[in-house]
Amino acid sequence: MSRTLCLGNEKVGLSQISNGVGDKDGIIIVDHGSRRKESNLMLNEFVAMFRDKTGYNIVEPAHMELAEPSIKDSFGKCVQRGASRVIVSPFFLFPGRHWHQDIPSLTAEAAKEHPECGR
Repeated sequence: MSRTLCLGNEKVGLSQISNGVGDKDGIIIVDHGSRRKESNLMLNEFVAMFRDKTGYNIVEPAHMELAEPSIKDSFGKCVQRGASRVIVSPFFLFPGRHWHQDIPSLTAEAAKEHPECGR
């Protein structure tokens, strides 16, 4: 079981543990980004499905590069929607440089503009 996010099925519903995702948490699901608009729209569809299945209110898509919204833009939108903490989740097949270096760096830059918000 994940210590930050635990999803149930439709019959069981959503299950959270004490340090899981709360009502004032924003979630950014970030992919690489593409020059192809159609590819980027797939992330929007996934985010909508994730939001519907989990019941989390503040869930935003972001693209690491090549497309908008950026991590910075989505971070700001989460805060604007009332998030007091923002969780950034990479949406990649495998961990690599983007996962371990680029996304944390871009997230740290975005967080500097919102010191009132934890991450």
